[in-house]
Amino acid sequence: MPYGDMLPPDVLTDDGADRGLVFVCFNASIARQFEGIQVQWLNDGNIFGLGHDADYLLGGTNGGSMVIQSDPPAYLSPQGPFVTTKGGEYLFVPGITGLAAIADGVTG
Repeated sequence: MPYGDMLPPDVLTDDGADRGLVFVCFNASIARQFEGIQVQWLNDGNIFGLGHDADYLLGGTNGGSMVIQSDPPAYLSPQGPFVTTKGGEYLFVPGITGLAAIADGVTG
Protein backbone atom coordinates (compact mmCIF):
# COMPACT_ATOMS: atom_id res chain seq x y z
CA MET A 1 0.00 0.00 0.00
CA PRO A 2 1.63 3.29 -0.98
CA TYR A 3 1.75 6.20 1.42
CA GLY A 4 2.78 9.82 0.96
CA ASP A 5 2.83 11.95 -2.15
CA MET A 6 4.48 10.49 -5.24
CA LEU A 7 7.83 11.94 -6.26
CA PRO A 8 7.17 14.13 -9.32
CA PRO A 9 8.33 12.47 -12.58
CA ASP A 10 10.89 15.20 -13.33
CA VAL A 11 12.58 14.95 -9.90
CA LEU A 12 15.52 12.54 -9.65
CA THR A 13 16.68 13.22 -6.08
CA ASP A 14 14.98 12.54 -2.75
CA ASP A 15 13.18 15.61 -1.42
CA GLY A 16 13.02 14.21 2.12
CA ALA A 17 9.23 13.75 2.15
CA ASP A 18 7.83 10.62 3.81
CA ARG A 19 6.68 8.19 1.13
CA GLY A 20 6.94 4.52 0.41
CA LEU A 21 5.09 1.22 0.61
CA VAL A 22 3.49 -0.65 3.49
CA PHE A 23 3.90 -4.39 2.97
CA VAL A 24 1.69 -6.94 4.74
CA CYS A 25 2.20 -10.65 4.31
CA PHE A 26 0.21 -13.54 5.82
CA ASN A 27 2.08 -16.86 6.01
CA ALA A 28 1.40 -20.28 7.44
CA SER A 29 5.13 -20.70 8.10
CA ILE A 30 7.39 -17.66 8.50
CA ALA A 31 10.52 -19.83 8.20
CA ARG A 32 9.45 -21.65 5.00
CA GLN A 33 7.83 -18.71 3.26
CA PHE A 34 8.84 -15.09 4.01
CA GLU A 35 12.20 -15.84 5.66
CA GLY A 36 12.98 -18.45 3.00
CA ILE A 37 12.55 -15.92 0.23
CA GLN A 38 14.51 -13.23 2.06
CA VAL A 39 17.43 -15.39 3.14
CA GLN A 40 17.72 -18.06 0.46
CA TRP A 41 16.47 -16.36 -2.69
CA LEU A 42 17.43 -12.72 -2.24
CA ASN A 43 20.52 -12.77 -0.04
CA ASP A 44 22.16 -16.11 -0.90
CA GLY A 45 21.19 -16.83 -4.49
CA ASN A 46 22.19 -20.47 -4.45
CA ILE A 47 18.60 -21.74 -4.21
CA PHE A 48 18.71 -22.08 -8.00
CA GLY A 49 22.33 -23.26 -8.16
CA LEU A 50 23.54 -19.93 -9.52
CA GLY A 51 26.31 -19.31 -7.03
CA HIS A 52 26.21 -17.32 -3.84
CA ASP A 53 25.41 -13.88 -5.27
CA ALA A 54 22.71 -11.78 -3.66
CA ASP A 55 19.85 -10.52 -5.81
CA TYR A 56 21.08 -7.38 -7.56
CA LEU A 57 18.01 -5.23 -6.79
CA LEU A 58 16.60 -6.63 -3.56
CA GLY A 59 19.40 -8.60 -1.92
CA GLY A 60 21.67 -7.51 0.88
CA THR A 61 24.00 -4.55 0.60
CA ASN A 62 27.16 -6.61 0.17
CA GLY A 63 28.25 -4.56 -2.82
CA GLY A 64 27.85 -7.37 -5.32
CA SER A 65 27.92 -6.85 -9.06
CA MET A 66 25.77 -8.49 -11.70
CA VAL A 67 26.66 -10.43 -14.82
CA ILE A 68 24.27 -10.25 -17.76
CA GLN A 69 24.57 -13.44 -19.79
CA SER A 70 25.29 -12.28 -23.33
CA ASP A 71 28.07 -12.62 -25.88
CA PRO A 72 30.31 -11.16 -24.56
CA PRO A 73 28.99 -11.06 -20.96
CA ALA A 74 28.13 -7.62 -19.59
CA TYR A 75 29.02 -6.64 -16.03
CA LEU A 76 27.04 -4.15 -13.92
CA SER A 77 28.86 -2.32 -11.14
CA PRO A 78 27.77 -2.69 -7.52
CA GLN A 79 24.96 -0.34 -6.56
CA GLY A 80 23.56 1.05 -3.34
CA PRO A 81 20.44 -0.32 -1.71
CA PHE A 82 17.34 -0.25 -3.91
CA VAL A 83 14.99 -0.77 -0.96
CA THR A 84 15.39 0.80 2.48
CA THR A 85 13.51 -0.97 5.26
CA LYS A 86 12.32 1.43 7.94
CA GLY A 87 10.84 -1.13 10.32
CA GLY A 88 9.17 -4.48 10.63
CA GLU A 89 6.95 -6.59 12.84
CA TYR A 90 6.10 -10.27 13.14
CA LEU A 91 2.54 -10.48 14.44
CA PHE A 92 0.55 -13.55 15.39
CA VAL A 93 -2.96 -13.95 13.96
CA PRO A 94 -4.84 -16.95 15.36
CA GLY A 95 -6.57 -19.36 12.98
CA ILE A 96 -10.30 -20.10 12.91
CA THR A 97 -9.95 -22.80 15.59
CA GLY A 98 -8.07 -20.40 17.85
CA LEU A 99 -10.63 -17.64 17.30
CA ALA A 100 -13.44 -20.08 18.15
CA ALA A 101 -11.66 -21.07 21.35
CA ILE A 102 -11.21 -17.43 22.34
CA ALA A 103 -14.91 -16.77 21.59
CA ASP A 104 -15.85 -19.78 23.76
CA GLY A 105 -13.66 -18.53 26.62
CA VAL A 106 -11.31 -21.51 26.43
CA THR A 107 -7.84 -20.74 27.81
CA GLY A 108 -4.66 -22.74 28.20
